[in-house]
Amino acid sequence: MAYRDYELSQNAYDRFRVLLEGLCGIVLGGDKQYLVTTRLTPLLNEFGFSTIDDLLNYIHRDPRPATLHRVVEAMTTKETSWFRDRSPFELLQRHVLPIVAKSQPRRLKVWSAACSYGQETHSINIAVEEFLRLNPKQLPEPTILGTDISAEAIKSARRGVYTERDLDRGLSPERRKLFFDQVDDGWAVNRQLARRVSFVRHNLLDDYASFGHFQIILCRNVLIYFSPETKADILERLAGALVPGGFLLLGASEHPGFGSKYFEQITFAGTGVAYRRKSLSTVEQASGNTSQS
Repeated sequence: MAYRDYELSQNAYDRFRVLLEGLCGIVLGGDKQYLVTTRLTPLLNEFGFSTIDDLLNYIHRDPRPATLHRVVEAMTTKETSWFRDRSPFELLQRHVLPIVAKSQPRRLKVWSAACSYGQETHSINIAVEEFLRLNPKQLPEPTILGTDISAEAIKSARRGVYTERDLDRGLSPERRKLFFDQVDDGWAVNRQLARRVSFVRHNLLDDYASFGHFQIILCRNVLIYFSPETKADILERLAGALVPGGFLLLGASEHPGFGSKYFEQITFAGTGVAYRRKSLSTVEQASGNTSQS
């Protein structure tokens, strides 16, 4: 079948944009028909349709969770690598973890949101482990949560086994030797590190309450896909998931907005920017909710 047979009508595309944003918050521009066609074409045989329009009409008529799940899987970007962009992990080791250690927390909880196949989550784990080896007993044993909307990615992350090609994307030979064990089909994160980490499928549009509170959250390179309103809502709920004084690390092109009532921006020379959760009293004052005595 020629590619033109898979072309997407403007009406179907506009309806799909609304559907996708409602499902996972991703906002498509007005001219991303090619992207949608490329991502959804492999589903045609799976669902027995000959055109993208037919598939989307079916989804609108009968939006079954399993079908919607497959569409979200197809449309989400799963780009990842070890220690991606490097500077956030240097910032974590050199500045954020020492500040958290000074507060003497009874536990250390870290959340890696939109973690894809787990490389970022395990990179965080390695960065924390390296800090602990240099600074013994300064922090309690960490627990690290990785979440992603993709069930496929989470299944792979839980397994924790990576190919040579996977490891070549950002992992040094020294770290491979220290933190991975060779297995029949690749390299596995060693047990000492793996036991700290759990992976859960989670949509950032859903509730966070069951996760409890964290000292550190990394939510990098995902807010750029959302509308300003959705981004603001997610940032407010991320603030609610941080302990006062906890840290949020975002992608290089992302920020909570100037004058955020929830976060103060802290710039660390040579390593980048982190956003620190303001105290509850400061947030109340910014909201105008403090009582007058």
